[in-house]
Amino acid sequence: MYALFMALYLILFYKSYWGIFDRMFFSVINEVGGAFCVWLLWYRQSLKPEFGWSFIFTDLALVTGLIIARQIPIVKLESAKVGDVRQRVDGISEFDTFLFVVSVGYVIVEMLSMATIGFVLLNRAENHASAFSEHGILRAFVSSFRFLLIMVLFYKKVVLNRNWSLMDIFCSVFLLIGVLTSGAKAAILSFVFIYFMVSYPLIHSNQIKKIKISPMLALVLGSFPILVLMISVRTNAVTALQQVYVRLLASGDIFLLGYYDDVMNYIKETSFFRYAFYPGWGSVLKNLGFTIQAPRPLGAYIFEYYTKATMGGGPNARHNYLGLYFFGFYGSILYSFIIGLIIGYVRNSFKSVNALKSSYFIYFFFLILAYYMPYMIDDLNLFANSIFWTNLFFCLSFVVAKIIHSVMKAIVYAKSPARYQMD
Repeated sequence: MYALFMALYLILFYKSYWGIFDRMFFSVINEVGGAFCVWLLWYRQSLKPEFGWSFIFTDLALVTGLIIARQIPIVKLESAKVGDVRQRVDGISEFDTFLFVVSVGYVIVEMLSMATIGFVLLNRAENHASAFSEHGILRAFVSSFRFLLIMVLFYKKVVLNRNWSLMDIFCSVFLLIGVLTSGAKAAILSFVFIYFMVSYPLIHSNQIKKIKISPMLALVLGSFPILVLMISVRTNAVTALQQVYVRLLASGDIFLLGYYDDVMNYIKETSFFRYAFYPGWGSVLKNLGFTIQAPRPLGAYIFEYYTKATMGGGPNARHNYLGLYFFGFYGSILYSFIIGLIIGYVRNSFKSVNALKSSYFIYFFFLILAYYMPYMIDDLNLFANSIFWTNLFFCLSFVVAKIIHSVMKAIVYAKSPARYQMD
């Protein structure tokens, strides 16, 4: 049944994902796990018909939104004022300054994380989520700067076609160590996901060759989560592979655990607006002194329902479940359709951008949006957190780089206005 659902969803979403290393592809795989879990409830005669039909119609609405989005004229991101970004400039460019700011920022926050949290991979009592339970802001810093540094390094190599400096190589090695010791079993794949996103507009416009992954390289990349699992839980390769497979089957665990009236009634969240916009914005306002109660993830209520534990995580609130809870049967269908439109439109606009004619700020801003859009399918709370903090630190880094570069220009010009010129 899982194989049948896999074939069905890969066909339904065929035009929506751009390759197996597109983050959207993994959201589709999560959709397959959701369909499998709902089918399992039906097979066990534990599925209320309303829930089953809701799941089917919300997934169809999501696909419909993605299809219609392809018919909407895209937004043009490139500007005629921006020359060829590969054109060499004398001195230190603004992009070089931005890369320096992001690199320094990442090294600082990663060292703080290692000093505060330690190496999560070697800690059997913690995982990458529980280790940061008391350090949410630190986690936001680390994950955001980690994403930004990977993105900027690949942009320099792929789009600008420039070699990495010694500092870039040092930061990339330090980055690899930070990711491998984070305890996140598939975190290493973030390198592949981000590289794919940075490259795809160039591939789509035939400005560079299509990425070809050999079977051996695909096998090596796919083995990383298994290797990390073997190290973190001290198990053998066969058991680790089985656990990864079972995790794929159970990626729709919120349906398996939450598609019951008594579980739905146990959840107490009432405001979709607060649920969607508190992550990031709410944290900032709360630190400024505003009295705002943080919404609790729907998965945490489900976890508490079964375990009576008030602290802990829980399953991700997939678009089907979240829409049904907040908006009811018909409202959830409209909700899934709208997020399909949004995801499709943003991603279609990004893939059609001319990377060589767009400023690095515009390119990065929309790359971040396009990368995180599939998270709206998997978990709105996770999407809101990721998109807010990553863009916040991106914009702050851009402003800092802009100021430093302007000061450097002024100093150089003051010393020798006729000889030195900086971009």
